[in-house]
Amino acid sequence: MPRTSIYREGFTLIEMIVVMSIISILAATMVVQMSATSARAAINQADQLRRNLSHIQMLALGWGVTLRLSTAADGKSYSVTCRGTNANTPCTTIGTVPADPATGQSFTVILTDNVLIAPTSNTVDFDSLGRPTSGGALIATNPVRTYTLTGNGASATVTLQPVTGFAEAS
Repeated sequence: MPRTSIYREGFTLIEMIVVMSIISILAATMVVQMSATSARAAINQADQLRRNLSHIQMLALGWGVTLRLSTAADGKSYSVTCRGTNANTPCTTIGTVPADPATGQSFTVILTDNVLIAPTSNTVDFDSLGRPTSGGALIATNPVRTYTLTGNGASATVTLQPVTGFAEAS
């Protein structure tokens, strides 16, 4: 039966129900994904620390200088500083925080989502050969360092191996 011209504007009840159902499903999916992301924050940031340790090691090799990873006293960040100098690198002064060539930003990482790193106020150096050192001497203990990242009820660890400086997240 054809509609009269007075009722041609607007939506039918079936169209409204279908649209509301689709919006409800999408909203429920987004809520689940956002809560899963927060729960995985410590795991994701541990993986980022693992990648940064490897990146720092490669920068020390490439620049021919010793670089230091330091965790903050409050456990909310970590940064890289130059422990040696080389005129053709960002490390022209000892103690400066170099720019990360991958981002162009200062090499300081602030942890998000209430994630904390332990041990705090801790350092590890990578010499110009990419080996983990302390005070200029190779670190022989296995693992060299174990970092634990915790937050939102989850935790993850990153271990650093002696001599090779291999970093592994678990």
